[in-house]
Amino acid sequence: MTEEERAEVRAFNRLRWSLMSPEERARYNERARLRYANMTEEQREARREYQRKYRANMTEEQREARREKQRRYHHEKTEEQREARREARRNYRANMTEEQREARREYLRQYNRDYHANMTEEQREARREYLRQYYRERKAKTNDRT
Repeated sequence: MTEEERAEVRAFNRLRWSLMSPEERARYNERARLRYANMTEEQREARREYQRKYRANMTEEQREARREKQRRYHHEKTEEQREARREARRNYRANMTEEQREARREYLRQYNRDYHANMTEEQREARREYLRQYYRERKAKTNDRT
C-alpha cells in the first residue's frame, strides 16, 4: 500500500468515526477491548511488534501530528474525566490478585531492563545530564525550605 493510499484510508476512517453516534463508538470500543482481552500473549506480542515497527517507520511530520493529536486529546479532558481515570487506575491496582501484581512487577522489570539495554550512548548521556540537573534543582529546593 502506498503512502497516498494509506492517507486515503485514514481519511475515510476519520470520516466514518466522525459520523458514528456515541452509542456506536461505545459498541466499537467495547468490541475492540474484548478482541484485545481475548488475545493470546503471542498475539499481543505480535501486535506490539507491529506497532513498534509502524512507529519506527513514521516520517517526522507523522510523528509530530501524532504527538499533537495526543497532546490535544489529553489537554481537552475535563477535570472530572481526569479524576475518573485516576480513580479507575487506583481501583484496578487495588483489585489485582497477588499473582497479577507479581506479573505486573515482572513485566515492568523486564520493560525497564530492555529500555536501558537498548539506549544509545547519546541517550544515556542525555539521561545522565537530565538526572544531574533534576537532582541539583531538587537539592536546591530542599535547602531553600530549611
